Amino acid sequence: MIHENENNHVITGVNEAFEEVFGYEEGVVVGRNVADVVVPEGGRAAFEAVRDRSTRGETVVTDVERLTADGPRDFFLHTIPYGTDADHTLGVYAWYTDITERKAYERAIDGLHDTAHAIMRAETPAAVADLVVESARDILRVPASSVHLYDERTDRLEPVRWADRIESIVGDVPAFERGEGIAWAVFETGETRTVDDVSTDPQRLEADTAVGSETIVPMGEHGTLIVSSEEKAAFGETDVSLLETLALHATTALDRIERQRELESRNERLAEFANVVSHDLRNPLTVAQGRLELARDGREDDEDLAAISRALDRSQAMIDDLLGETRDGEVTPDLEPVALADAAERAWGHVQTREATLAVTATRSIGADPTRLARLLENLFRNAVEHGGADVSVTVADREGGFSVADDGPGIPAEARARVFDSGFSMAPGGTGFGLEIVERVVEAHGWSIDVAESEDGGARFDVTGVEFVD
Repeated sequence: MIHENENNHVITGVNEAFEEVFGYEEGVVVGRNVADVVVPEGGRAAFEAVRDRSTRGETVVTDVERLTADGPRDFFLHTIPYGTDADHTLGVYAWYTDITERKAYERAIDGLHDTAHAIMRAETPAAVADLVVESARDILRVPASSVHLYDERTDRLEPVRWADRIESIVGDVPAFERGEGIAWAVFETGETRTVDDVSTDPQRLEADTAVGSETIVPMGEHGTLIVSSEEKAAFGETDVSLLETLALHATTALDRIERQRELESRNERLAEFANVVSHDLRNPLTVAQGRLELARDGREDDEDLAAISRALDRSQAMIDDLLGETRDGEVTPDLEPVALADAAERAWGHVQTREATLAVTATRSIGADPTRLARLLENLFRNAVEHGGADVSVTVADREGGFSVADDGPGIPAEARARVFDSGFSMAPGGTGFGLEIVERVVEAHGWSIDVAESEDGGARFDVTGVEFVD
């Protein structure tokens, strides 16, 4: 607290708290103008504005910057005028509460908010690491930081980006072998760790280290963010909280980049598969079409030959559709009302079902691309027959938010359900692993969702939800 004379702005007294916070003894400041003691350069106008309000007898509550013996700091100011003499107050009591850490935290949070947008636009892990190191230095005021990302090829946490200050402390920035150092322990457990005195930690990388203290923050399955200092106990709870926020932004960005890479790889594999389909199936289909035309000579009304012709046309259309999707990318489906029961019956007729049986209890119509819906159902039917046996029973039913395709086969083990839509994954000998991936692509193109569960008969059930009903 400062007690000052209002008429000449002279300090007439301070309490012990002022001496402690501002670093000035009472005898040094009493008799001096308040502005000369606590107002930083460039802050005179703001100070005078507060003084003018106090002169008019107002109580002022505001945030201000003030000089201390150790430099400028942020304060919460509360002034109360006392006494009157004609048109002026006789003096002012001014209470200062140090809020430097709070203001620094708020500025850091604002800075990290802006950084988050930049990090989410990064296209490579190295670009993410660059932004993390820059943000730690420029926003969080942590000059020595490094980002280590896990490399499956070397089975190590490899240094990707680091601040120059790190090299002056540790020399060559190390990689961490499996099980080595505090960094690997953090990566493995996923828990942030702050070490106030690295020299006493049994997991430190080097017995003789210049690092006094450090905080290591995990970045999910991708790696770690390490901040170091030559001083002991250099990082407090606020530092850790901000570093975890920064690491979370980085982890989210790295997750996105990884998903994008997986998607690109999957699309490449699908494109390769589509090319194989085109090359290996078009020729025999062309031969079959030619032989069919010869066989139909004079037998245009033969129903069996007509069914063969429809099947060949359908096969050609499926090849064209598949090539179109893999070469041209996802195209917005052309939606129209489709009766599920009719679509299921037609799709069943295009599949080699052997002794399998189909039961359709679905009664509703949905908004869907008929061709893609047919491809989805056909692949689910083939999957049921392939895994459930020649005499499997398949049911297509309405369900809340969509429909389901279930069978009474052996089902899909719980531990494998998360992988059934992965490209190339198949539990059947000789299976291509592309059928269910195509199903997932059709679902995603429509904006639907698909989940795998156990059917009432113990088999597999595929639930498609997020579907728009049109009846």
